[in-house]
Amino acid sequence: LPDNPIVMFRKGWLLYRVERWQDSIDTLQAIIDKFGSEPGEQFQDIVRRSHFIMSTVYVHKGDLRKGEEILEKIY
Repeated sequence: LPDNPIVMFRKGWLLYRVERWQDSIDTLQAIIDKFGSEPGEQFQDIVRRSHFIMSTVYVHKGDLRKGEEILEKIY
């Protein structure tokens, strides 16, 4: 299950919720790197959600510009 994008996303989201910012970023970036070019709506949905949560993490860390840059890539 470690390569399951849904499980990976849940881990990244949980790390975000407990304010383990860098661990969350690392997990979400791994999803983007691994599944970003995969075809299929399920993969792309998880990748979009990963970008969104990663943007939120950067904003919580005080890096508003980085958070905006991430959102600009997906919207």
